[in-house]
Amino acid sequence: MRYNLKVSTMSPILLILTAVVAWASSFILVKAGLMEIPPVTLAALRFFIGSIIFLGILYSRYNSYEVFTYLRKNLKMLSALGLMGIFLPNVFQNVGMQYTTASASSVLQTTSPVFTAVLAALFLRESLGVRKAGGVTLALTGAAMIATNGNLSSLTEITDYVYGNFLMLLSAVCYAFYIILSKIGLRDGEPLIIVSLSTAIGSIFLLIFAPIVERVGMLINLSSYMWGILITLAVVPTVIGFLSWFEALKSMDASKASFFIFLVPVFTVIFAHFFLKEDITLFMVGNAALIVAGVYMAESEE
Repeated sequence: MRYNLKVSTMSPILLILTAVVAWASSFILVKAGLMEIPPVTLAALRFFIGSIIFLGILYSRYNSYEVFTYLRKNLKMLSALGLMGIFLPNVFQNVGMQYTTASASSVLQTTSPVFTAVLAALFLRESLGVRKAGGVTLALTGAAMIATNGNLSSLTEITDYVYGNFLMLLSAVCYAFYIILSKIGLRDGEPLIIVSLSTAIGSIFLLIFAPIVERVGMLINLSSYMWGILITLAVVPTVIGFLSWFEALKSMDASKASFFIFLVPVFTVIFAHFFLKEDITLFMVGNAALIVAGVYMAESEE
């Protein structure tokens, strides 16, 4: 099966930074979109538009027979990826962001590699040594502090802020399952095919679920500004983010590239400060550093 994506003229570092900035923008765009669009509907439209773009790119590089053959043989795996990588995490994220800040959301999402390390130990029998265990503990401590705003006793009486952050952590756990499933799927599949088809399946789940839990009639009167937000969400963090990341990985080790993910919350906090007027506090910065240090320990070689 061929994979003939053109090599970008951009350097790997610029491609990685493009992906990081694109992904950081998603938290700002989602926060803006939630002002008029219900959370599940927002996710459904974002990934429906994004999946159309992905499928267009996919069919420009593969013939229909190759795509449908892979889809038929791997429907269960692709459905699981759509569920854990598109449907559930974005429902949790978008609902959660109604109650918490874009900055906290982004920082808590960086805990996903920590949950991945734990799940890999459970399901893939990967080693979870002292260093990784220490990293998991460190990162989860920082996450707990941010999730409760430094007041762990608030867990006995869940506030809106704690509830929103708890949903963000559930989103991170879903992404961890998605990464584990992706590792299995990538053993005999091409990334563009897997991402395109799983995104399309996940968007179908969202399109079915949205009208069940939300009123979607409001879309008739949706402003052009909000349609702009939706299209930007679909194009920038969803399509450009992935394509830039994948292009970079063609000439850069995944282990090196993964460290750039730590910059996502940095850019998000900066964007949130300027566009959403969110404060940059020492508490947030300190605990974000704790999470990053923990993730680094959990992900680095022993």
